[in-house]
Amino acid sequence: MKVFKTSGMLMIVMLALTNNFSFAQSKFSKKTQQKIEAVESNLAASTMTKEQPTWTLQERMETYNVQGLSIAVIDGGEIQWTKGYGFTDVASKTKVESNTLFQAASISKSLNAMAILKLAQDQEINLDADINDYLSTWKFPYESGNKPISTAHLLSHTAGLNVHGFPGYTFEEPKPSVIQILNGESPSNTEAIKSLFEPGIRYQYSGGGTLISQLILEDVTHKKYSDFLKEKVLSPLQMNNSFFGAGDPKKGSMFSTAYENDGTEVEGKFHIYPELAAAGLWTTPTDLAKFIIEMQLSAKNQSNKVLNQDFTKLMLSPFIESSDISMGTFIEKHGEELYFTHSGANWGFNCIYIGGIENGKGVVIMANSDNPQILYEIVTSVTTVYGWEGYDLPEIKDLYPVSDDQLNEYVGEYSINEQIKINIATGDKVLMLTLPGRPAFEIYPESKDKFFPIALPGQIEFVRNDKNEIIKLIVHANGSSTSANKTK
Repeated sequence: MKVFKTSGMLMIVMLALTNNFSFAQSKFSKKTQQKIEAVESNLAASTMTKEQPTWTLQERMETYNVQGLSIAVIDGGEIQWTKGYGFTDVASKTKVESNTLFQAASISKSLNAMAILKLAQDQEINLDADINDYLSTWKFPYESGNKPISTAHLLSHTAGLNVHGFPGYTFEEPKPSVIQILNGESPSNTEAIKSLFEPGIRYQYSGGGTLISQLILEDVTHKKYSDFLKEKVLSPLQMNNSFFGAGDPKKGSMFSTAYENDGTEVEGKFHIYPELAAAGLWTTPTDLAKFIIEMQLSAKNQSNKVLNQDFTKLMLSPFIESSDISMGTFIEKHGEELYFTHSGANWGFNCIYIGGIENGKGVVIMANSDNPQILYEIVTSVTTVYGWEGYDLPEIKDLYPVSDDQLNEYVGEYSINEQIKINIATGDKVLMLTLPGRPAFEIYPESKDKFFPIALPGQIEFVRNDKNEIIKLIVHANGSSTSANKTK
């Protein structure tokens, strides 16, 4: 997992010729084939300008340097089609197939939450108890007077902990143990997990907190994390092409090669993540579609392969008021429909899933690319072609006229916290916004101090003081707002 919630943020693309496209499934009905072709030819951002046409999937893969991706579409509570595009490995000209494995990155957290809730359902843990009640091989280092952190806090990112994400390790590098990572000890490449603020107050994404839940599971069950997840979650869901653990780049086409923003191969093929619960799942869109369908059925009390209806609803309900975060998922409302979702970004991989809680619709997209933009454009196409309730057609906005001098007022660095900083620069009549570890993307003026991105859904609002100086920006997305103070 790289660095962001990015239920926010994920994708990239590349392919040079039409015959680079490959099929994960070779035979479709005429009606399904028409739907597939419609999805492939109508990619669009959630917000567009009048001057921008829709794109084909091939065009956007070329634009974003995406080497390969795979899609699964759910409609009527069933997988309607799966299809692969491009190369799982460019050097060997290996094409993406239905069983091509991608790193699921932070989507791992959804399956981890299901496993932890299974422990609670079986009364092996209490979600609201102090995590140190269940940790035996390591204890969380509370400072004097700190309120206890619960497992529910860990799963919902409300524990007030640091370490947003993990950069992973090359195949040849020494790998730390979970306890070394938690303590920030060599060879760990991240700092020790610690409290930043009182638990239960607000959301702050923490892969570090998810890693603690991994150790809780092992300490309570006395089983290897990967074995427990296979036995209690993956196998019951028939996710037979999925596992938690380290892939081996020497095994060729089984594991997709990861690629940088410019389409070049990641050194060593891909990174290894001992932080399994946070970022260690290898899977396929087909298998993740099975997870979505089980969640949809269980929420209606029509299946209980892993969780019963009550515990499934815990995963599908906001944990704190006026928030979209739940345990292992994010909850979004579009019109009157609720959807559960998670995205993921490991080094050279991006992915996203979305499932309707009531309407039996869903989509999974996985790419071996370090750029997430194409994912959301595919989502817009799928939701349009399949008529997802609450998802609108791309919103067409007029551009607000701004001069170069006016644009220069917004230029600078804006800090969300010490780890996450946003850079604003000028482009051609637009601003360029850059997040850590991501390529810059354009944001367009819709009024004096409000801008919108094409690449991702949302709005960026700049705030002035009484001297008319820009002092901060606010990112509005997915029903929540995040402030960043101008520091440079």
